[in-house]
Amino acid sequence: MADINGYSKEQPIYEQLPNEPDKWYIRFQKFLALGPRRSVLKTYALERQEVAKHKQADASNIAPIAVPPDWRKCTKDYQWAERAAAYDKEQSLSYIERYEDGRRNVLEKFRNDAEQQSKLAAEIGQKALEVCQKVLEAALDNDSWKKLTLAELPNFLRAAGDIVEKATAVRATMLNVERLIKEVDDRKAARG
Repeated sequence: MADINGYSKEQPIYEQLPNEPDKWYIRFQKFLALGPRRSVLKTYALERQEVAKHKQADASNIAPIAVPPDWRKCTKDYQWAERAAAYDKEQSLSYIERYEDGRRNVLEKFRNDAEQQSKLAAEIGQKALEVCQKVLEAALDNDSWKKLTLAELPNFLRAAGDIVEKATAVRATMLNVERLIKEVDDRKAARG
């Protein structure tokens, strides 16, 4: 964090400074609320519009072209630019954290769904192979293997093999998802 006069390290840098009057802190909050494209002139113009509304005056001719000297002095004294930069940095980091947490959640859900599909496909493939084995064993036991059409058995075995292969591919995808989750966790840990 930047070195700000009167700033206590226990509080965020953009909170009210001990020597900062309420009036100027409220103005600073309005300055922050304008977002990254904020300016002191925009904040000053906003305040003038609010005053004109309160006094029910015509606000159309109050657009300032310059900031008064007391505003320039106070914004410098209370280090608005430095404090706003610290605020923007914290907001950006918070956004990145929320984004990466959301990304991690999506990846975990995908991984869990893929794991379920992979297990199911492996079970189906295994059962298909078991059926093939039983059919062959039964056919060999009673010489009915001669009645099996050779075209049926290879297709059945190929289908069972395809199911097992798809289950293996899903597991490989899950490994990539695990790598992505680790990358998200590593980036979060690096930010501390």
